[in-house]
Amino acid sequence: MNPFPYRGRCSHPANSNAPALECKSLSVNYTKSNAPAIEGITLAVQPGERCALAGPNGAGKSTLLKAAAGLLPIDGGALSIFGHAPGVCQHQVAYLSQRSQIDWNFPINLRKLVLTGRYIHRGWFAKVNEEDEVSVHEALELLSLTDLADRQIGELSGGQQQRALLARTLVHGASLLLLDEPLNAVDTQTCQIIEATLDRLRTEKKTVIMATHDLDRLDNDFDRVLFLSEGKQVQAHS
Repeated sequence: MNPFPYRGRCSHPANSNAPALECKSLSVNYTKSNAPAIEGITLAVQPGERCALAGPNGAGKSTLLKAAAGLLPIDGGALSIFGHAPGVCQHQVAYLSQRSQIDWNFPINLRKLVLTGRYIHRGWFAKVNEEDEVSVHEALELLSLTDLADRQIGELSGGQQQRALLARTLVHGASLLLLDEPLNAVDTQTCQIIEATLDRLRTEKKTVIMATHDLDRLDNDFDRVLFLSEGKQVQAHS
């Protein structure tokens, strides 16, 4: 296994005829001794679609996103990203974790946090180039974070932290974005900014798969919805 996977370009181009994400009877488990975290999931999300993963806490939404990002192994069935196995080409997929999974006491400012989203392109040790700087600047501006760029990440509000994570995800430049509860427990301003950003991603033909608790706007905001409960597929519709 390559200890420094974030370098160079992906040698596995996306299959233009394949779904952005496809699951066939997918099962994923954290440990071999426990029951599957998700089991029997079947789903196909086409390029450019916006898909919601809906369900209560513990339903398996985060597990499915992590498996798609190549962060969890598959125990059964099949999962493909643009026709390839998860993790084969990390350039094509950007994953936004829940805010609670980040160490906000780490001594780094907002700009540098967002810049880490560019590692996939420049590697761990390469110098920051003009393209990196422009990408970070545009993301900070889009998420209304420019004035906070030099602030230590632990000094940001919860909503600002959530926008910072989304900015880091955007500079990745991926075709598929996996977003884990980006609108959970955020202020009104942050909610409006993130929703506007999601609308922009739709116009850019980006594929978005997003875990959400908000059931009121599923029909209006998403092309496809997968309902999960206790790790199993309850219903899927488009």
